[in-house]
Amino acid sequence: MSLPIRNSIGHRSVGALPLVGALTLQRGRLHEACGPARLVLAVMAMAGSIGPVVWIRPGWWPERVNPAG
Repeated sequence: MSLPIRNSIGHRSVGALPLVGALTLQRGRLHEACGPARLVLAVMAMAGSIGPVVWIRPGWWPERVNPAG
């Protein structure tokens, strides 16, 4: 899988990813979530996305989104 590299020169607005109510995330940006609901926020963001999702976690963190995958 190859991911496009974005640069800010001539970058067009890509809009917002709606989550719940007025809560949105800017598309094309990196977002970090902390706390007990971080997985729920990640799943909500993935559900509203089209295309590949890159999941990054620390090596010491034992939990995974899909342990079978």
